[in-house]
Amino acid sequence: MRFVVAALTALVLSSSCAKAEGQNHGTHPGTAPTATTPTTPTPSTPPAVVPPGPLGVVLTEFEAIRADLAKDSAAGLAQSLERLKPAVEALTAAKHPQAQALATGIAALTASLPKDGAAIEVKAVRVAYGELARAVVAVIAADPALQAGRFLYECPMARGYKRWVELKPRMENPYMGSRMLECGSAIVAWGVEG
Repeated sequence: MRFVVAALTALVLSSSCAKAEGQNHGTHPGTAPTATTPTTPTPSTPPAVVPPGPLGVVLTEFEAIRADLAKDSAAGLAQSLERLKPAVEALTAAKHPQAQALATGIAALTASLPKDGAAIEVKAVRVAYGELARAVVAVIAADPALQAGRFLYECPMARGYKRWVELKPRMENPYMGSRMLECGSAIVAWGVEG
């Protein structure tokens, strides 16, 4: 993450310096300013591919749950589970290699919901989310096409599984939320361990 910030800062500074140099040193009094070739911006990270069908549903809902937890909320969890369950059933029927692990994660999240109408305990949801995160990381690690536009992070302070996936290079830790939103580190090589 520091590398990305440093690279972007260098790009902005070099662009600003080039403009200032052209304005101050590139022209002489009485001569017309010369045209400069616009700099080509560094290509940004491509957007994450969302595959069609049930796997796309899993990845989309996983990100929605992560974003809620980063905001210390689990308000959308029940609705996400309603969409996740049939998607994982379809993956199971199609014999997807991670279908059982995804089903285990869904079961853990379902068990974290209160049965008696009580308020959702975000702490319990975060631990259960880790089980789904383990399966999602395995799915993405096995398919390089899914890795583009996705970022893998790890939080040393998380209870249970410590890794998660995001769609942007700025960390928003679902395990710690607002207490420590940027706690953790980027993982370069995709892998499930953690």
